Amino acid sequence: MKTSFQFNGRLKTLHVALFLALTAFIACEDPIDVELEEGPRQLVVDGGITDQTPARVNLTTTAPYFDPAPTPRISNAIIRVLEDGETFDVLTESDSLPGLYLGTKTGEIGRTYVIQIDIPEGEAFQSGNWESLPERMRPIFSIDSIYTTFISTPPLPRGDYLNFRVTPGFVFPENTFYRIRRTLNDSAFFQDFLFANNIDDLNSFQFRPVINQVIEEGDEVVLTFSSLSRRYREYLQVLVQQLNPGGLFDPPPAPIRGNVQEQGGEGRVALGYFHASAVVSEQFPDQGLSIPNLPSDNHIPSEDK
Repeated sequence: MKTSFQFNGRLKTLHVALFLALTAFIACEDPIDVELEEGPRQLVVDGGITDQTPARVNLTTTAPYFDPAPTPRISNAIIRVLEDGETFDVLTESDSLPGLYLGTKTGEIGRTYVIQIDIPEGEAFQSGNWESLPERMRPIFSIDSIYTTFISTPPLPRGDYLNFRVTPGFVFPENTFYRIRRTLNDSAFFQDFLFANNIDDLNSFQFRPVINQVIEEGDEVVLTFSSLSRRYREYLQVLVQQLNPGGLFDPPPAPIRGNVQEQGGEGRVALGYFHASAVVSEQFPDQGLSIPNLPSDNHIPSEDK
């Protein structure tokens, strides 16, 4: 039996046209290599000192965006911590992690701290002498209590939420700000920064949750409060904007200049920040707590704010 096929002429023409179009798209596919211009490498200084932990500083450099190699780290530097203008501590480089420098003395509230960094010739292209702007360690409040409040009204789901109360009588110092870090069952809210800019902000957490998540039985929460200078708060706010872009047409992330500058030479400014903070941590439910090691997150004014 002979089988025959009949095609509608117009349909056949359409099929042929589609086939040719698809073939053209496939045949014309060419790989495109995008070459990004590499900017100059920059020193990155990330660290700080608190009233609970000695100074801790990471020295690294920037690297090309698509470079798969580990972040370059700077060894053999000499880092001194100055307290009120006098040498207070000399950091020692870690045996296990090059570029990490550790101190032995904790800071004191009311004192002003500066780090001086000497990077020897030949060790890195960022060799030279670097110094941070002064950071005065601001006072910290104490926490009266951490407790849960049941919320049954939208927009939050029904459940228990965490609140805290500052011990009464704390006077909010001028040009001082506070950052609240929250850890729920050992998981930190890295990109969800909370700042308290005045005493009303602090007191508001008696009436609004510090974590917009229901606290279940067995959950463990750690709240860590640290004092900030105005300059450091502004630095962190820019960092928050970089971590949480608002839309498709936002400008691309750019390096954030910190408070460490080359002394002499070209007067280059490093990335990162060296801060001095007073710290208090509380846990819910209260089971006893050791203070975590917190250090390590344009025109620079010439005076501490």
